[in-house]
Amino acid sequence: MSATTTSAAPGVVVAALKWADLFVDVDPLTGEASADRRARGLSAADEAALELALTLGEALGRRVVAITVGGPDAAAGLRGALAVGADRAVLATPANGAEAHSLGVARALAWALDAASLLDPVVVCGDYSADRGSGSVPAALAALAGLPQALGLVQVDVAVNGGGDPAISVQRRLDGARREELLVRPPAVLSVEGAVARLRRAPLSGTLAGGAAAVETLTVPADVFAAVPPPGMGEVGPAVPRTKVMPSPVGDAALARLEQLTDTLSVAAPAQALVVSPEEAARHLLEAWAASGGTVPEGVVGDGVVADGVVGGATSENTASDGPEGR
Repeated sequence: MSATTTSAAPGVVVAALKWADLFVDVDPLTGEASADRRARGLSAADEAALELALTLGEALGRRVVAITVGGPDAAAGLRGALAVGADRAVLATPANGAEAHSLGVARALAWALDAASLLDPVVVCGDYSADRGSGSVPAALAALAGLPQALGLVQVDVAVNGGGDPAISVQRRLDGARREELLVRPPAVLSVEGAVARLRRAPLSGTLAGGAAAVETLTVPADVFAAVPPPGMGEVGPAVPRTKVMPSPVGDAALARLEQLTDTLSVAAPAQALVVSPEEAARHLLEAWAASGGTVPEGVVGDGVVADGVVGGATSENTASDGPEGR
């Protein structure tokens, strides 16, 4: 992560943090989970988000505001943000005092951005929190606030072109060990992984000043949380495979019906080691796919037998010629 300092610019950098339970005890007999409020704190991703917000504030010449949604105990996390260099801290407390679901947290953050007059913001979040870990809050916040988003970032750099226009160069993680490079200009919502940055240590003077600093408290109206998210949204659970439609078993014996359901009597085709040409290998793969019940490609006929000319060259209808139209 690198940055180049610019002159003062309008807008702010917002570190959207989550004061969460870092350690949870589970009763081995009842399965009941309990957490010690004294063990609450910021996750590694949230600490990286705070450090990145401080770095962006220095590079873009913007004030840094730490904000969180939670009860009065979350003010301790905001004072820690003030100790390491944040300029302002805002605590958005639900009116009913209850903990909000993930979409409710995003709604409260979007409401607080407007209520606290945080204009033209660059909002930096952790990619997921330490408790629920759904990772849905940054995306929902971007949608509710109408801001561009760049999520799941693994690298962030700040550059300034000749005209003084700041741009944030980021890399985000994709499936298959791939990376996507984006150029982000404020305002925007960013979410970062915990390995992006390590939070700086607060100096003694900052710790003393942060401990005595006042935290702005905003009471989030109850109607902000009125919208109920769809079932399952924001919650994390085990992966559920898709339903597989199977024919009803037949027979009078229960064992026979069970064998049909579990397919225990079927004999799998033995593995084969073939040394063939690429064309023949493609033919074998297509025939095995058709025999396993897969969608039969065009040109496969009979009992999974591939017609001549489907692989290893063109059929007589589309044979390439030497003329320009065949190249």
